[in-house]
This record gives sequence, structure tokens and C-alpha cells, in this order.
Amino acid sequence: MKTTKKTVEMIAAFEGYRDRAYLCPSGVWTIGYGTTRYPDGRAVRAGDSCTMAQALGYKAHDLARFEKNVMKFHERYKWTQNEFDALVSFAYNVGSVDGLTKDGTRSKEQIAQAIPLYDKGRDKNKNLVVLAGLVRRREAERKLFLTPDGPAPQNTAAPPGAATAPANGIDALAREVIAGKWGVNPDRARRLTAAGHDAAVVQRRVNELLKK
Repeated sequence: MKTTKKTVEMIAAFEGYRDRAYLCPSGVWTIGYGTTRYPDGRAVRAGDSCTMAQALGYKAHDLARFEKNVMKFHERYKWTQNEFDALVSFAYNVGSVDGLTKDGTRSKEQIAQAIPLYDKGRDKNKNLVVLAGLVRRREAERKLFLTPDGPAPQNTAAPPGAATAPANGIDALAREVIAGKWGVNPDRARRLTAAGHDAAVVQRRVNELLKK
């Protein structure tokens, strides 16, 4: 099985793109779209940098690795596409689904119940705390996991009060993001998605404009 394009975009939106290494809430050096280890096995270190093309390559490598991790339990669970996608997103963020599935001993219902429990990270004082961004990500993954496969509902209307797309298109929207009008990730991705935009597409245009 392979992760669907929609879920790959969801992962990219939650992770965000960073061209310089930074410490994630777990205290791990991270770069690109949430990469902590390069394809050659080296750990990301302080001071590392990457291009967008390199980050996309790292992301593809990471996706393949986490797809393999989820697939090792396929014979036990017979994953649906949505279940598979949700767990790849989870593994991409947490590192694997071994603990979530208790090495294949939990039922699907127990897995769904356990997903929201992985919502903690370290604050600036290194205390373990609930992180709002992780709460939202776990909610999205659990919802996807519990959604039966089939055509997605055709409802792209923005909720009341949500910002709407600028009349002159993606460039104007990207410039609003650069100006800070949509906040920062992961809140920005959530707000863009709620307003009916493709957060990953907007982020790509933001990155292109920033390079000019």
C-alpha cells in the first residue's frame, strides 16, 4: 500500500518546511519536512541546512520507511486505505506504530482509542506537556482512521468567519501567509484547511516566493 496524495499533503502541512535544523518538541534535531535522519542513516545535527528539493527527497524516503513500518502489521489487521494513511501520518510524527498497536496485540478499536494519547512534547523547560498542535494532529489521524474508505464528501465551504481566498489567487494568499496574517504552523495549516485551501500547496508557493 502507498499513502494517498491527500494524506501526504496533510503530513507536509502539519510538519511544515524548515530549511535549517531545529529542535522539535521532543528535543530531536529536525530538518525539511520533519526529517530526523537522512537517507544514509546520519542524524540531523545543529547547523544543518537543506534545499526544498533535498527536503522533498528526505520526505519521500521517510514516507517509504514509515509505510513499511505500518505494512508489517497488515497481515494482522488488513488495513483499509484510510487506516493505513492515518497510521503512516502517526508513524511519521512519532517514529513507528509498534507502541500504538502494542506490536500487533491491540484491536483496531483499541488503536483508535489510543491515538489521542500521543499528544505530549517537551516545553522550553523540558517538562512533558500536552501540545495543542499534537492534539489537532491526533484528532485528524483518529478521524481518518475511523472514516470508511469511499468518495470524500464534496464540502469545501469555509466555516462561518473563516478567511476566504484572495481574488487574485494563490500568490496573494501566499503573500498573506508571509505577512503573518494566517499565523504559524500547525495553526496556519489548520486555518488554511478550514478555509477550504490546500495548505501544502500554499506552503510550496510561500517557499517559492521566499526564494526569489
